Amino acid sequence: MYTQAIPAPAPAAPGSAAGPPVPARACPVCRQSLGGTPALLRCPQCGCGPFHPACALPGRGSQPRCPRCGGQNCLLR
Repeated sequence: MYTQAIPAPAPAAPGSAAGPPVPARACPVCRQSLGGTPALLRCPQCGCGPFHPACALPGRGSQPRCPRCGGQNCLLR
């Protein structure tokens, strides 16, 4: 049996290749920038948003559903 502890990985240095930076205002679903998008949705039930209309789940008729909770009450922001 081993008794040595495994060291934790070092945190990524600022500006390193740990992944692409997420824009300050990014869609919580697709992580793309929300800048320049005229119509944004948000969910009053769970607080998800703002997010792109294309990222919403399909709902009944033309009413989009929240991608987080599935709520049918998404509102234009």
